[in-house]
Amino acid sequence: MPLVLLPAPVFLPVTAETRVSPRSVTPACATASAAVALTDQLFAVASDEDSVIRVYDRDRPGGPVRSIDLSAFLDLDPKQPESDLEGAARVGDRIYWISSHARKQSRPGARQSSNAFFATQIVTNAQTTELKMVGKPYEKLVARPYSRSEAEILQAGRGVQARAQGARALNIEGLSATPDGRLLIGFRNPIPGGKALLVPLLNPEEVVRGRPARFGEPSCWIWADNGIRDMAWWAASS
Repeated sequence: MPLVLLPAPVFLPVTAETRVSPRSVTPACATASAAVALTDQLFAVASDEDSVIRVYDRDRPGGPVRSIDLSAFLDLDPKQPESDLEGAARVGDRIYWISSHARKQSRPGARQSSNAFFATQIVTNAQTTELKMVGKPYEKLVARPYSRSEAEILQAGRGVQARAQGARALNIEGLSATPDGRLLIGFRNPIPGGKALLVPLLNPEEVVRGRPARFGEPSCWIWADNGIRDMAWWAASS
């Protein structure tokens, strides 16, 4: 089950076996930071510049066929409404979305809008395909107690208070499903020892229902002092 980690910049060659759909133009995707296929025809896109999930039809170039404003669901601070969505991963008919969890400079006591983890359900009937919100947003992904090994790798005591940039900052930009229905969270920062950091989230379905997050053992990948900017997995061909 191959896992692709994408630090920037990475260019993947197109081979004779690669299936590439006809080119289409979707100008509103210019700031896309996460995307998931809903069907062979439709795909959902999030941006780190606003708090809207947009659904596009690959055969209808241009704007989205529908949009979902997340402001009310995420209960965003009107003075800081950008949720900074950075990653998405599909498990069955459920899509998990994650924001950067970076601590931005703001007024003292202000709520952080970039600490959300939540899910949408793909609902398909004879006429349409829709996204329905599942459970509630989880905002304590980086606020839970860490085991000693997790704390050592994440440098959690310092990292969760840092800015999005810098050697000890915390910034999530990758999210990938695993074959057993769990998730891998990929960090742009920190980069402990110059290695890319992956943390397994063991119970995503429980998390969006309000249960505390449970993490597996973090792992570090040697990747030329780069953090993870995106990642995805696909089933290996037989």
